[in-house]
This record gives sequence, C-alpha cells and structure tokens, in this order.
Amino acid sequence: MQRRIVRLTRQELYEKMWLRPAISLAEEFGISGRGLGKICSRFGIPVPPRGYWAKLAAGKHVTRIPLPTAKSDLPSEILIQPSPEGPEAALPEQVRAEVTAVLENRDQIRVPETLRSPHPVVERWLEQKRERRKVDQLSGRRSEPPLGATERRKLRILSAIFSEIEKLGHAVKETRGEVYFEIGAQRLDYKVSEHCKQVQIQLSDEERRRSWNPAIATRTDLEATGELCFEITTYISEPIRKRWRDGKRKKLEEQLGELIAGLIKAAAIRKEWERVRVDEERQRQELERRRMEQERLRRIDAARWRHICELATLSRQASIVRIFLDELEERAKKTLGEHELPAETRDWFSWARNRADAADPVLRAAHKLVAENSSINEWTYRDR
Repeated sequence: MQRRIVRLTRQELYEKMWLRPAISLAEEFGISGRGLGKICSRFGIPVPPRGYWAKLAAGKHVTRIPLPTAKSDLPSEILIQPSPEGPEAALPEQVRAEVTAVLENRDQIRVPETLRSPHPVVERWLEQKRERRKVDQLSGRRSEPPLGATERRKLRILSAIFSEIEKLGHAVKETRGEVYFEIGAQRLDYKVSEHCKQVQIQLSDEERRRSWNPAIATRTDLEATGELCFEITTYISEPIRKRWRDGKRKKLEEQLGELIAGLIKAAAIRKEWERVRVDEERQRQELERRRMEQERLRRIDAARWRHICELATLSRQASIVRIFLDELEERAKKTLGEHELPAETRDWFSWARNRADAADPVLRAAHKLVAENSSINEWTYRDR
C-alpha cells in the first residue's frame, strides 16, 4: 500500500514521540528510526532518553522533557515523506512484529561483565582452549596465549547474542565446528573480527641495511584497534544492513538490539529468496519439460511424414517398374513373336511384376499402413 505524506505541527509530533516508541512511530510514517530522529533534531523536539520505555513498562517514575520554544526560522508545518519501499516492506507481519518487539526492548539486552556463566557454546570454546593449553604444557610445546581483553569482550558479546536469540525461540547450532544461527529454518553464518588499521613503522638502521632499497625508511603494517565488527556472512539477496561495528557514539554492546533485529530480518528475506528461487526453478523445469515434449512430438511428426514419403516413393517406383516391364515385353513380342518368348524370359517378367506388386504399398491393406505409420516414435528416425 502506498503511504502518503504526513503533515504535522511541531506540537503534534512531540506528543506522538512521547506516546509511542520511535521505532513503531517511524514504521507508521514509512521512514527509518534514524530518519525520524533527524527530523526531531532539526525541529528541536526532545525525544525519550534511552531506557525510558523499559522504565515505563516496569512502572517506574519517568519524566517528560518539555518542548522548548521553536526557532523563528523553522517551518510551521512538518512534512514527513515516506521512504521508497525496500525489502523490509515485504516482511511478513509476524516478522515485523518480532523485529519491533526486539527494538522496543533493546535496552534490556545486557552483555555479561564476566565469562563466569557464559552461554554453553562459549563455555565449550573456553573449555577447549583450556584443554589445548594443558596438552601443550604436558608436551613441552609453546602453549596458546591466554585470552586478551578484546577476545574476552568478543566472547561476552557473542554469549549475550546467543542467549537472546534462544530467548526469542530461535536456535544456535554447531556443525563440524561451525557455529551458526537457525532462524525461521534458515541458516545464518556470521563472523566477529577485530578492525585493524594501516600504520607506518619506522625501520631501524639494521633493517634498512638489509632492505633491498635502503632509501625506504618505513614499512606498512596492520595494527589492531580493539574495535569489534559483527557481520552476517550468509548471502542475502537484498541490500539490507549486515554489519555492526564499534563506533564513536555507540559500542557494539549498545547495538545488540539492532543486530538481533537484523538477524531476524535477514533470515526472513533469505527465506523469501529461497522460496522465489525454488518457484523459479520449478517454472524453469516445467518450461523445459514442455519444450522437450514439443520436441518429442515434432520428431514423431517428422518421422511419420518421412515414412509416408518413403511409401509414396516406393509406390512411384513400383509404377515405373511396371511401365518399364510392359514396354520391354511389348518390344520383345514384336521382335520374337508372342509365342516365341523363351520360358525363361516369361518367368522373369512374371517374377519382376510380382516383385513390383509386393513393393507397392498401395496394394497393401489401408488399415495396416495406418497402423504401421501410427506405431512410429521419435527413435524410429534420426534427424539429419
């Protein structure tokens, strides 16, 4: 359904922002939550702070920020233009409701401060690392380094994501060492990586002497920044968000609501893509089946026509042979006389005429010729 432009006064938008969560209101307007936030910022409309709706739902005391006086250069009316419908507009109503619920409750998603009681998958990873370190110590090999702060943070974030996904009724599964999400019967793979940046490192005098070009004073290397990035690696046909990264204003821990909502949307879009792909493949196979059937019927038709042409040719040849025999016999009688033809010659004329009659399809029963022609299939003749 095509959404219309919404016209509101500044006071009306302010009232709406404090009556419903922004994500729900943005969906009604047909724009993104970020777009609605920019409109409020431009018109100086205060919005509920983080955690406001969770406190309100828990019955705690909340305070509404009053609407300040508008600037003189602002328009008297706010026009909200709906965004062009993208892939999310086609999401099933059930999925849209689940995404809205996740975003409304995102303030309640907490990343554990320690790894004392992690998700079972994370606990298994930690146990495997401990076992490897024990084996390395017993064998005298250099053991793996202990978990660093960034790696421990990564595991705490994954533990929170895994737990929240399972709370929503979805699954976290592991096959041959690969952990993935199963949402709506769709497998979603992921990766969590640490962002690295390029840095220039000054070479020492010894390194410059050993270098192929002593004039080069620096080398380029990668330096870990401690910033984490979560990415959906499964192919998604539509251009939706698939990466969440530490930012200046928001750490990855503060984006888990959007991240989990993104996983749910990605699974629904992939499911629809799979359905369309299966339908298209079914249609392609049906078209191919029809094409092959038409080709089979064409070959049968061509083979039967060829058979008829061969019968007509045989009949024509038999007629020519009879004419030839009549003329030959007539000339022989004129030369030798009717009663002077040797017995051997008369026998030959008799054999030749019998042979022409036997080869002439016209002298055969019509129903037998029809049955013979009807029994021809696509393999009787080969197209040349």
